[in-house]
Amino acid sequence: MKKGFTLAEVLITLGVIGVVASLTIPGLIISYQKNVLQTRIKKFASIFKQAESLGRANGYETSMWTGVDTNNPDVMLEFFNVHYAPYMQTISVEKLTRGVAAAFADGSGMYLRKRQEALSEVGVEVIFCVDYRKCALYDEGEPLNSRDYFEFWTDGRVVHNGIWNGTREQLVQNCADSPSYCSLLIQYDGWEIKDDYPW
Repeated sequence: MKKGFTLAEVLITLGVIGVVASLTIPGLIISYQKNVLQTRIKKFASIFKQAESLGRANGYETSMWTGVDTNNPDVMLEFFNVHYAPYMQTISVEKLTRGVAAAFADGSGMYLRKRQEALSEVGVEVIFCVDYRKCALYDEGEPLNSRDYFEFWTDGRVVHNGIWNGTREQLVQNCADSPSYCSLLIQYDGWEIKDDYPW
């Protein structure tokens, strides 16, 4: 009468479990990351737009950016504290090499700096960082990508005016080719990460 499993049976079972895990775990991780991104960017878009509206109601104008020194974190910190901090709940704000990063309670962050070559007419760059720690890497020169960094304009809209006149398929391709379009794609999709999002 057999009382246990042979070594071969145990090894085969472990091998099957390993294969199944290797096939399912990456998909679960990606699904989790997309869910985190979707939740955090939707929340940030709402908070940022509200902060912009309240700031404008209290005298903030984008023209105030004109003449602000490029890549000057001291000026950016002062500007953030006056025009954004009163309308956003942050757990910390830190001065980096070229800009300012603000951390939110959910682990995400906002990066802000003035740069000459920015897309908006006043040269302001607002980047949403899904993980706050990534804001410092962006400040050091890490390029935009479709997972970690998302551009917004200083009026609360996503980059490219929050308007798209092409097809969704073209927007998906633009996001794959140039991550500056990815925040616009997510907004276009109702702040959801669709299956064909260029991950």
